[in-house]
Amino acid sequence: MEKHGTTGEAEVSTERLVYFSDAVIAIAVTLLVLDIKVPKADSADQLLHALGAQWTNYISFFISFSVISVTWTNHHRMFTFINRADHNLIVLNTLLLMCVVLIPFSTALLSEYLNKQGSYIGAAVYGGTLTVGGIFFNWLWYYATKNGRLLKPNADRAEVRVLLK
Repeated sequence: MEKHGTTGEAEVSTERLVYFSDAVIAIAVTLLVLDIKVPKADSADQLLHALGAQWTNYISFFISFSVISVTWTNHHRMFTFINRADHNLIVLNTLLLMCVVLIPFSTALLSEYLNKQGSYIGAAVYGGTLTVGGIFFNWLWYYATKNGRLLKPNADRAEVRVLLK
């Protein structure tokens, strides 16, 4: 059932938005492992060496898996307070998800160039992806809470204010 907000635009349940977000985030976190390759080796020593040579991939995977997991956890927490979605909220959520799906690319770039010339570019792309994602995340939360009409009627306003900080 659609409800119309004060601006006349339709507000809908967040259920589909949350399911879509969960799916996109699950795919992004799964794509991280594609940067870790199974090495070819003729002996146990070569295999151990080849596995060890991928250390930058392991570190990048762990960091990015953690970042995406924290994003998902906070997104989940945010939507325990949000009851309705309007067009602007959906757009902001989509922009956040765009940044989440860029994390596997920026992770691969970072791990590939971590020990090479251009490492600062990989780090800048990775950091930029996380920074822009953080901006969209906070903008989404600010928009959802700015006048309270998208929040659940029983949302604890004190807790919402704490989460805005």
